[in-house]
Amino acid sequence: ILTVVYMHAILNLGIPALLRYSIGDGVSIFFVLSGFLIGKILLNTINKAAFSLRDLTGFWIRRWMRTLPAYFFVLTFLIIYQVTTGSKSFSDYYHYYFFAQSFFHNGAALYPESWSLCVEEWFYLIVPLVFLISARDSKNALLFCITSIIVVCSAIGVIKATPLSGHDEWDVHVRQATISRFDSIMYGVLGAYCSYHGLWKHRKTLFIIGLSCYLAITLYYDLFGFTVFLKYTWLPIQSIAVLLTLPFLENMKTGRGIIYSAATFISVISYSMYLLCFTPFQIIHAKLSSFLHVNSTGFTAVLYLAITFGGAYLLNRLIEKPFMNLRDRHARKKQQGTTKKSVPT
Repeated sequence: ILTVVYMHAILNLGIPALLRYSIGDGVSIFFVLSGFLIGKILLNTINKAAFSLRDLTGFWIRRWMRTLPAYFFVLTFLIIYQVTTGSKSFSDYYHYYFFAQSFFHNGAALYPESWSLCVEEWFYLIVPLVFLISARDSKNALLFCITSIIVVCSAIGVIKATPLSGHDEWDVHVRQATISRFDSIMYGVLGAYCSYHGLWKHRKTLFIIGLSCYLAITLYYDLFGFTVFLKYTWLPIQSIAVLLTLPFLENMKTGRGIIYSAATFISVISYSMYLLCFTPFQIIHAKLSSFLHVNSTGFTAVLYLAITFGGAYLLNRLIEKPFMNLRDRHARKKQQGTTKKSVPT
């Protein structure tokens, strides 16, 4: 999340060009990690002895109680702002509630950064169903489905990229399109599959290779800009590079101290940081700057940090956490009810 926050800071604060180099695409990292973590949850779920559609329903409830309330809250704020200050109406934006704003290309003018959340939410909906169908046959059938999705989505990305000439077009129609980004998440799911079945070997070597590939492709872009080579290879190379680092990182033990505490805190509020650090910040900044007659870089930087971290903390505590607590209470009651039914009387 910090790489995403930093890239948004570049756009919002005008950070000098020299400092923009060699950090890569944080969204690709996020997609692979998300696929890895959710993939492990799904694999543990589908390999239960009595696995059924009800288990997937529980998975969907847990994920959507985690992601939808805060998103709907921020989205509703943005829609109200646009409707009351412009010529638009609610009917122009209702499809944002169904994550349909960037399926074939990023048309999310109201909330541009929401394209990545669309990829995640469609992944939560579709991939568990694929797991449910394929896992009933064999683990090889599941592996075939995972690799097939990667191949198909990569091919769609290549086809969509072919007629495009510049970075901005490619960014909107390939990098930010739901249909051509499933492969990044599925690389993470592939990593979860390999981990679950104990297929990873030479973890340190893979980590070095993955880190080297990630740094190399990032440095290539820094030196040569957006080329035809990158148009077709940037996203898959980044995703595969992150995938190769996961076997080693997966076995790292938990830590302690200030750095670990800070990392834990950021991980807790990271989703709210993502929701607030670009479009909501820009609106709040524009209104406050006009009201206070202040438009200095220092003011912008302080406000950016306050909204990104302070605002995210409040959004997490006031919206995210209550719904997650409600979700957990529901899960405990359901578990208690299942336990009582299983006890003979």
